[in-house]
Amino acid sequence: AAATRAYESAAAKGNAAAWFNLGSLIELGQGQQADPTAAFKLYLKAAQLGYPPAQFNVGNMYAAGAGAPQDSAEAIVWFRLAASHGIPEAEHNLGLAYELGRGIAKDETQAAQFYRAAARLGYASSAYNLALMYEDGRGVARDETEAARLYRNAALQKFAPAQNNLGIMLAEGRGVPVPDFAEAYAWLQLAVENGSPATARDLLAQRLTPVQLADSRARLNDLRTQLTGAALPVALVAGSPAPAITSTPKPSIVAPTTLSPSAVASTAPRSTSVSPGPTAPALLAPASVSAPAVVVSTPLPSTRPPVVADTAPNPASRTPATAMASPPVTSAPPGDSADLLRQQLVDSDASRFACRCPPKA
Repeated sequence: AAATRAYESAAAKGNAAAWFNLGSLIELGQGQQADPTAAFKLYLKAAQLGYPPAQFNVGNMYAAGAGAPQDSAEAIVWFRLAASHGIPEAEHNLGLAYELGRGIAKDETQAAQFYRAAARLGYASSAYNLALMYEDGRGVARDETEAARLYRNAALQKFAPAQNNLGIMLAEGRGVPVPDFAEAYAWLQLAVENGSPATARDLLAQRLTPVQLADSRARLNDLRTQLTGAALPVALVAGSPAPAITSTPKPSIVAPTTLSPSAVASTAPRSTSVSPGPTAPALLAPASVSAPAVVVSTPLPSTRPPVVADTAPNPASRTPATAMASPPVTSAPPGDSADLLRQQLVDSDASRFACRCPPKA
């Protein structure tokens, strides 16, 4: 209650972060009944005052039809505004919109550029999607070496589909100087531990000698040590510069339906708790707006464009969605006719609803 009063007082003086934090409290039902419609209106006030996390939330709520009418055109306007301020989730959603051709003409070259921009900010899901494009030669020149490098970058961030696909490339000797079955098995095992299917790992294990299996387990232990407490790497992606974001002028305090339409990426729910202390926290913008990736997966045959299956939010539990393995696509195995299975995933990262910057204590 004290925090809410402090936010209301600051908001009345035009503090954008206060409007945002009020929206977060109402959205998540902190000290009151959760009300997405009221939360949207508060996020919108903060977004219209130029607050990037609020611009992103407004885009996601328009995309989902949560607290506001579903409007893909308005969603993309707000994603562009947030992306112009360096919000990686917004860059990712723009890449997804271009890759899917959802509400905008499909343009895989543009999709790759937006994924690259988000990957440069250390966003694992974008590095992964860009790796798929390099592996397949969609929107970029086919480059398995770059695909393997990007998979590794996302794999080091414990992104299971990237760990799976990196393991397969290592086993098949694609994108690397020579096949490395020991490291391949280690990555495939980590992928399984993080939620990927065990198919590729089990097929590879059947081909390894006892000596190779022992070596693989030693490499697995080394990787586990490396990943424990490791800082997330930043994906310094090779290639052309990130696309310029055509910034829509900062909207005035009016309904954003007057803004020019574009397209929208699908999004999935994620929860970030707001935990105000007993006294009013300082109303500060967050140092970072990054959050764990949320993944929704679907089949993506190499000969067809990707399709995303949306997932509905769960306001009651507010628990994060988990990574779900997509039905895999077969790729050529090392050595015999059995198939290792590559995961194909176009994920809708970035929160539909979640508070992007909890109040600072």
